Amino acid sequence: MIYFIIKLGLLLLNFIYLFFKLLPVRHKVSFISRQSNAVNSDFVMLADRLKKEDSTVETVFLCRTLDGGILNKIRYAFHMLTQMYHIATSEVVVLDTYCIAVSCLHQRKSLKVLQMWHALGCLKRFGFSILDKGEGSSDTLARAMHMHEGYTKVLCSAERCAEPFAEAFNVSRDKMYVCPLPKVDTLRSESYRRDLRERILQAHPQLKEKKNILYVPTFRKEETEFISQLQRLIEKVDYSKYNLIVKLHPVSKAEVHDDRVITDRRFSSQQFAAVADYVITDYSAIVYEMALMDVPMYFWCFDKEEYVNNRDFYSSYEDLPGAKCMTVEDLLKAIDEEKSDMTTLKQFRDEFISPEVTDCTGKLAELILSWMKR
Repeated sequence: MIYFIIKLGLLLLNFIYLFFKLLPVRHKVSFISRQSNAVNSDFVMLADRLKKEDSTVETVFLCRTLDGGILNKIRYAFHMLTQMYHIATSEVVVLDTYCIAVSCLHQRKSLKVLQMWHALGCLKRFGFSILDKGEGSSDTLARAMHMHEGYTKVLCSAERCAEPFAEAFNVSRDKMYVCPLPKVDTLRSESYRRDLRERILQAHPQLKEKKNILYVPTFRKEETEFISQLQRLIEKVDYSKYNLIVKLHPVSKAEVHDDRVITDRRFSSQQFAAVADYVITDYSAIVYEMALMDVPMYFWCFDKEEYVNNRDFYSSYEDLPGAKCMTVEDLLKAIDEEKSDMTTLKQFRDEFISPEVTDCTGKLAELILSWMKR
């Protein structure tokens, strides 16, 4: 029944889309995301570079989440009409996640679509790699919604990630394009990190006084156990020695109400790494960003067995460069003793984020402009 309703809905959308495709195509690139309601730095950097290389290029940002109650879903349905207009009148569309309007609708043959997935590296399985698993979509729903169809190229951050990404997006290997995300250009910049550190310390001067622990957990569909463990961490940290910064996943429903903990939303997880002495994470792809910034990492995997059953990894979890801890007590002891493995961090970083590409933003802009010239 659900499959039939989806098919009927897509027929209606495609009928409406026929009228949008009658509009003239403009010299335009549309950036679409449902990761956040805010425009991410990768989109901004790439759009700025495109305009620098070709001042006639129009850029449009369409960023809105699909999470929330029925009202938000209704708003998103109307937002899709805006997406449809801009997709129909663009030469190129850039995505950082799955987009219904791109994959489900019949596009012009001339439209180019770049899937610039929001995460670096290839740590945890996703997309077609986890169909019918706990953290994944059902195979029936994925096929009905044409999940990840219609891409011209799919970005990956290194050759090591090409095969896993090709599997996740269900595309042929020749559609993979090796180039790290634009933000890698800034993360590699010493001056950027220095200026960022000064801005954060100006906003939070208490971070100058002690060692700083940054906790960046991944998102879990079921958060009951996670919330309990988060509270244990907050209670166990020795605040006479450490500051604790908690940056939850954007779609997490967990909340932190403790004056001892910094949860500032002005700065991202990646930005807070500029002042972090230690980073605690679990299965988050932020490990690659932390590796770029040379921050010691500690892996708190209290629910690893359950996570492996529901999601699993593309490579061995044990190969991650840092101490692996099951309990809060072992985690904080490892931090006290500074047991993170920095010797393998560079090797790990270079394996998953191509060191050969030194101007990621420029390389992506060149690819997009080559499509537009044709």
